[in-house]
Amino acid sequence: MVVLTPDVVKSFKIAKTFADNNDRINYMDISASGQYVITSSEDESIQLYDSEKATLHKTLHSKKYGVDLISFTRNQNTVIHGSTKIDDTLRQLNLVENRYIRYFTGHTRKVSSLKMHPKEDVFLSAARDGSVRLWDLRSQNAQGVIYSPGRPVASYDPDGMVIAIGYDSAEVKLFDLRTFDKAPFLVCPVPKIAEGEWTDLKFNPDTTQILVCTSTKSVFVVDAYMGVVQHTLTGFANPKNVPLDASFTPDGRYILVGAADGKVHVYESVSGDRLCVLNGDDAHPVSCMRFNPKFMFFATAHTKTAFWIPTVTENQEEESGATTSAHNDTKSLF
Repeated sequence: MVVLTPDVVKSFKIAKTFADNNDRINYMDISASGQYVITSSEDESIQLYDSEKATLHKTLHSKKYGVDLISFTRNQNTVIHGSTKIDDTLRQLNLVENRYIRYFTGHTRKVSSLKMHPKEDVFLSAARDGSVRLWDLRSQNAQGVIYSPGRPVASYDPDGMVIAIGYDSAEVKLFDLRTFDKAPFLVCPVPKIAEGEWTDLKFNPDTTQILVCTSTKSVFVVDAYMGVVQHTLTGFANPKNVPLDASFTPDGRYILVGAADGKVHVYESVSGDRLCVLNGDDAHPVSCMRFNPKFMFFATAHTKTAFWIPTVTENQEEESGATTSAHNDTKSLF
């Protein structure tokens, strides 16, 4: 199988583009099995794609509530999503039957983060009302609340033991999930950005680094053990300070950062050095990006959704020593 050597990473190109939306795609997620990619859009549609076949599997709509932050639960037949109109309720949707299972009420302003626990049927949300709420899929009421100023963003670590919360686009605080109502066990100050705001937090696979995504020309890499900024990733286009997405690769060796001109900049996570720039087919901002945890491809989106795959030949793989998978479950695509 192909491993993510520098040559392989440099060879990624768009293999398939889907033009199924007529407005901006506001969020993307990939099921834990890697089988499905799902997007939510400002056109109030939900698009479900089959990763292995590279085809559109199903289209659903949420005309009444709008849809944002769509995220798979541990059951890939159900998702949770935020709303863009009427109220700020979170909703659990059965994709097979196209019906809502449960509403989660409590937020009073727009939800800015929605993350499913990696191992249990619980999830967290953060909103502009200054709260981070912890939920159980079996109950419509929050199981706990952490208050945070400004526009908080939040995420679980890969083991589901730690919650990272971005406070007022200025610092990352880490909480032990077992004692989340206590003070954070680590506070990581991050340089204040002049314009824009933080848009997401993402841990790398071994929980040693946290990626701070922003709506500026900078992405920060925080040392999750020492509580300091390791790298500030720059050099990508974002003249209008639009929200851009970034992602670790599944092996944690590289960081992919989307740019406003549709390009993807790749950095080495240890050194922070830029490895390469991947050119897309669309000169629109990369507002969503996810690397598939099981298949060797990543997806980007703005108004179109694109699947990127490596284009190295078998001879090139052998020359680079790419004979085993960088993460054991990774499969070839297409």
